[in-house]
Amino acid sequence: MQRAYDQVIHDVALQKLNVVFCLDRGGLVGADGSTHHGAFDLASFRCIPNMTIASPLNEEELRDMMYTAQLPDQGPFSIRYPRVTGPWLTGTPRSKELTIGKGRCLIEGNDIAILSIGAIGNEALKAIQKTTDRSVAFYDMRFLKPLDEELLHGVFHKFKKSLPWKTEQLLVGWEVRYLNLWRTTAIRLKSCGSEFRIISWNMEANSSFITNAGMIVNPFIKQSVRYKQQLI
Repeated sequence: MQRAYDQVIHDVALQKLNVVFCLDRGGLVGADGSTHHGAFDLASFRCIPNMTIASPLNEEELRDMMYTAQLPDQGPFSIRYPRVTGPWLTGTPRSKELTIGKGRCLIEGNDIAILSIGAIGNEALKAIQKTTDRSVAFYDMRFLKPLDEELLHGVFHKFKKSLPWKTEQLLVGWEVRYLNLWRTTAIRLKSCGSEFRIISWNMEANSSFITNAGMIVNPFIKQSVRYKQQLI
C-alpha cells in the first residue's frame, strides 16, 4: 500500500481526528498530465471508515463545505474540487453550515433525473437550460459519503430514467452505491464518467471528455433513439 494512504487511515481515520483534506485536482486536469488526474480519489477514500467525502458544484458550495468541515467534531473530512475557476451564483456574503450527507434538487422534472457530484454538474445544468423540455430534473448530490439514500429512493420512485454523472472512472466511487440501490428498481439507467483506463497527457483528448459528456446529456434530454439504445 502507498504510505500516504496508510497515513490517512492510521494517523487520521482510526483516531477520528478533525483533519480536512482539500483535493484540488478532482477529475481531468489537462496539461498537468496523467500523474495528476483525479480519477481514483473518490473510490479510494470511500472505503475509509469515519471519512466524510464532499465535492462542490460551485465556488459558493466549496466555501460552505470548507466552513462545515472546520466545525468541531466533524472528524476526517475530504473536499474534492477541480483545477478550474468555478461559477459563483448568488454571492452570499457569509458561509453557512451544510447538512452532511444531504443532496439537493436544483431543477424539478418528472421524467428524467440527472444526478451529479462535483463541478461536472455545471455541464448538466448548461445542457438542461438549452432545452425547453421541462421533464428533466437535476440533483446535486454534494456528498459521496454519507450518501443521501433518502434522496435516491425518492428519485427511483418518481422517475423512469436516471443518469448519474461524475468525473471519475466508471463503476467506482459513488456510482457503486448508486447501482446497489438501483438494482431493486425498474428505473432505466445510463452512467457517465471517464473510461476505465489510465488517461494520458493529451490536451485534445482530455478536453473532449467534457465535450463528449455534454453530447451524452443532450440526447438523453431529447429522448434520441441512439441514446435510448444505450440505456440499460
